[in-house]
Amino acid sequence: MRPRRALLAAAALAGGAALAGTALAAPGDLDASFGTGGVTTTQFPPSQRSAATGLALDPFGFVVQAGQTQVSRRGAVSSAFAVVRLGPNGAPDPTFGGGGRVVVEVGGAGNVDFDPAVTVQPDAKVLLAGGVFGQGVRQPGALVRLNRNGSLDPTFGGDGVTRFRPAATDLALQTDGKVLTVGGPFLRRFLADGRPDRAFGRNGAVRLRSDGQHVALQANGRIVVSGTAVNEQPGGPPGALSTLAVERYTPAGRIDRSYNRGRVRVVGLGCGVVGSGGLALDAQGRALLGATALVGVTEFAAIARLRGNGTPDTRFGSRGTALYTFRNPATGGRRAVTTGVLAESDGQIVMSGGNLVELNSNGTLSRTFGARGNVTMPLAAGGRLGPNPVTDTVIEASGRLVAGGSTASGAGTSFALAGVQLLGPAAAPLPNINQTRPGAPRALRAFGRNRAIQASWLGPTRRGASPIRGFVVEYRKVGQPRFNTFCATKGFATIPNLENGATYQVRVAAGNDVGLGPSGPAIRVTVGRAGAPPA
Repeated sequence: MRPRRALLAAAALAGGAALAGTALAAPGDLDASFGTGGVTTTQFPPSQRSAATGLALDPFGFVVQAGQTQVSRRGAVSSAFAVVRLGPNGAPDPTFGGGGRVVVEVGGAGNVDFDPAVTVQPDAKVLLAGGVFGQGVRQPGALVRLNRNGSLDPTFGGDGVTRFRPAATDLALQTDGKVLTVGGPFLRRFLADGRPDRAFGRNGAVRLRSDGQHVALQANGRIVVSGTAVNEQPGGPPGALSTLAVERYTPAGRIDRSYNRGRVRVVGLGCGVVGSGGLALDAQGRALLGATALVGVTEFAAIARLRGNGTPDTRFGSRGTALYTFRNPATGGRRAVTTGVLAESDGQIVMSGGNLVELNSNGTLSRTFGARGNVTMPLAAGGRLGPNPVTDTVIEASGRLVAGGSTASGAGTSFALAGVQLLGPAAAPLPNINQTRPGAPRALRAFGRNRAIQASWLGPTRRGASPIRGFVVEYRKVGQPRFNTFCATKGFATIPNLENGATYQVRVAAGNDVGLGPSGPAIRVTVGRAGAPPA
C-alpha cells in the first residue's frame, strides 16, 4: 500500500470562481483546505495577460510560481518576469514583494521577458532563468536572483541579473550553490555570485550536440540534458517533426562516455515529436522524458524512460515508450499535450499539460487517480479549456503534489493553483496497457521503386479501445542501428529519398486513443528494384 497525498493542480475558472462544495473523498476531487474551495488565482495588473511557466517549493514549504506578465511603461507594452509566493494554505505571502507578487523587468520598456524557469535555494532565495527579446537586446538570456523578500539580490551579477546568450529554457541548482542553465545549443554553469564558472566546459559553457531544453542533476553530480534533434524522416516539411535527444555530462562539463557510449541518445516517439515536454529523474536514476508526439494526424501525450546507462527501459510501456490521449468530456475534444513530467518517490509518474495524469511505474494509467489516471482540470467560462492549463508540478515534503498553470480571469489571464485530495489505499494496478491498444497491422507488402519504397498493409484484427488514429511506418537500411519513422493515416505509404540498391527493413504499428500498439514483423525490400518482397 503506497501512501496517499494531497494534490494542488492548476485550474481554469471563470473569474476565479471556486468549486466549493465538491465532495473531497475520492482521489482527483478538489481539496477545500487550499485557497477558496480548493482554488487560488493570482492576478497581476487587471485585464492583462499573465502566463505561468514554472513552479518550485522553498525550504519553508511555500509555493513559488513564476511566469510572465504584461507591463506598460512610457506608452510601450512590455512583458516582464513575474513571481508569486503562496503559503501552504494558498494564501499570498505578504513578506514577498507587494502582497506576495514580484515583477522583474530585465529587458526594460518595449522588450519582452519570457518563459522563466524557477528554482529556490536552501536560503529561500529565488532563481529565475529565461529569455529577453526586443530591439537592442544583445544578451537574450537572463539568470535572476531574488532575496527572500522579493528584491533583486545585488550580490548576484552586480544587480541581481546575469546576462548571456542565447535564452535559457531551464535551470538546475547544484549542492555547492553553482547554477546550471540550458538553452538551445549551450549548457552553462555559473558560480554562486553569478559569474561564469570558467572551470566548466570552455569558459563556463558546453556546446551541446542537440537543441537542449531541460536539465537535471543526478545524485553523483552527472548532468542530464534533454531536448530535440532534427528527425531524419524524409518527405515531410523540414524541421516540422523532431525526435527527443538526451545527453549526459560529467561535473566538469565533459561528455560522459559511460552513457550511451558517449553518444546522443535519440528517442523516437510515434511519427515525430511536436514539442519536448519535460525531464525528470526517478529514484533509480532513470530519465523520464515527456513530449507531445504525432501519430497520423492525432497528437499524443508521450513519455519515454531510459535506464541509467542511457538505454531504453523496456519494462516501461511498449519498448520503453508510452503514448496516451484523453477525451475532454466538457469540450468533446482530445487533450494530449505534455508540458511537464514528475517522478514520485513511490515510482508513480505525473504528467501535466491539457490534463493531469498519473501513471504506474510500468506506464499503465493509475487506477486511483481521477478517471483511470486522468483528471480534466476545471474549465473557463463557456466550458473552454485553455491551451495548457497545467504547466508544472512539484512534491512537498509532506507528500502533497503541487501543480500550477494559468486560468482565464476577466479580460486577461492569471496564475492559478488548486488542490485535489488523494485518499485511501492504493488499488491493484490496471492490466497491461497493451491490452487496450491496437494489435499489429497485417499483410504488410513493400515494393522497391526509384529511390523510394511503396508499402501497403491491412489494419489490425484487434482494434483496441478506440478507432485507429494513424500508423507509424518504421524503416532502416540493413546494418543501421535504429529505425526512422514515417507517418501515415491510411493503410499505405510511399517513403521517398532512399538509396538505390540498398536493402531496407520495413515494419508498421497502429495507434489509437490509448497509444501505439506493437509493430508487425519487419520485411526486407531493395530500393530501385520493383517486385514483391520475399515471403
